[in-house]
Amino acid sequence: MELGEIIKMERWAIIQSMFLGSDTPVERVVEVFIQGANQNLERIRRGREAGRRDWCVDASHSLKSSSANLGLERLSLVSAHLESNAPTMTMSELDQMILILSVELGDARGALLTQLEKNS
Repeated sequence: MELGEIIKMERWAIIQSMFLGSDTPVERVVEVFIQGANQNLERIRRGREAGRRDWCVDASHSLKSSSANLGLERLSLVSAHLESNAPTMTMSELDQMILILSVELGDARGALLTQLEKNS
């Protein structure tokens, strides 16, 4: 899969320019995003296991917003779909969406780390 299919390069350029010369390096921004995204995915999984669809909705909302901020449009769209539909999904549909979300998050993580390597 092409890097540009995972991360919107125009948005990435803006992110880099925003943090150029700042006290917070873009690497730290990516690190914080990955930590938060992993926590949100885990909260979605725990919500599914506990029957707490509201946890799935809340965590999906956070992931949707943070991924959009970094130009990760596909991850943001999958998160938005889960946010909107988690309350009415069957368990099987929810499991499938969690799997898709996991794959998208893995792709996003890889794309971000690749971009950091290119820029160092």
